This record gives sequence, C-alpha cells and structure tokens, in this order.
Amino acid sequence: MKKLLLLIDCQNDFIDGSLAVAGAPEAMNSLADYIAQHADEYSAIAATLDWHPYNHSSFAKYCPTGPWPVHCVQHTVGAALYQPIVDATQGREIHFFTKGNNIATEEYSIFANPVNGPALAKFITEGEFEQIDVCGLCGDYCVLNSLKGLVENGFESLINVLLPYTPSIDDGSTLRNYLSSIAK
Repeated sequence: MKKLLLLIDCQNDFIDGSLAVAGAPEAMNSLADYIAQHADEYSAIAATLDWHPYNHSSFAKYCPTGPWPVHCVQHTVGAALYQPIVDATQGREIHFFTKGNNIATEEYSIFANPVNGPALAKFITEGEFEQIDVCGLCGDYCVLNSLKGLVENGFESLINVLLPYTPSIDDGSTLRNYLSSIAK
C-alpha cells in the first residue's frame, strides 16, 4: 500500500515556544519514535509549516484583532520543524509546503494557501497514495482545517488520523467530532 505521512505544523513554537499546545512535547517525541520505527512503511513524507512574516495580521502585537502571539516567523528557530522529528527522518526526503506567508491572510489549512494548497493536492494525486496518515499541531485548528481541505479536494477516503500524535488546544473533541461526521 502506498502511504503518505502528512505532518501538520510540527514546529518548535507549537511545541515549546510562543504558542505551545499542552501535551505537544510528549506527543511530538512519541511521533518521532513512531517515525523512526515506521518510516519505511511510507512512500513519502510531507510537512506543512506555518511560515509567517514578522508582522502577520494574526499576531495581536501588530493587529488589535489578531488572536495569537507572534509565532512561526519565517527563518526563525520557532518556525523550524521539531528537531527530534528531523532526526527520525534522517535519510528520507521531506516535502515541505508552507502557509500563512501572506501578511493579511490567516491560513489554518494548507489548502487555503493559493500556491501550496494546489501543490500539495497535485503531489497527493501524482503520488497515487492509497492512504494519508495525518498528524500534528494542533488538532482543533490547523490539523482540522487541513483535513477539511483534504476532504474538499476529494481525498476523504484516504484519510487516517494518527490521534496520539495530534494534540489540540481544546480537549480533542472538536477534531473527534469532525472525524465522526466524515466516518463512513
């Protein structure tokens, strides 16, 4: 079976940085262990990255209606893929897709990005994957919205969410409820 491992925003700022998700360090360390043990089961690994300019409109510091602290600023340590995950993928190519790089646009889903959303959809289609294992940060925002984008792009039947590696800001119920709604 051709499988894709899709890592959503497994970045330092969401793990132990300015917008850390509760339980993220443990979940991401466990994910790194999982990858080290199962990487050969995947035909490809792809990762989305929040990739904000320093003054992004979602940052409360620069926009009074911005809901978030400054996070995942382009070319900073906070925007980097979590090092244990990098280490676990040694010798494997990771295909990166960035989002949130337009100063005026919030893009929780990779598919909201007008360049990299279509690029990821094309990558999935051309890869002829039979399963997409999705995990990352955080379950009730970027993972949830990227899952919705996968469904909207016709990949619903391929989705398999690795819940142990997908902590949420809420108690996980938003993601679980969505998964129940699309379950067949």
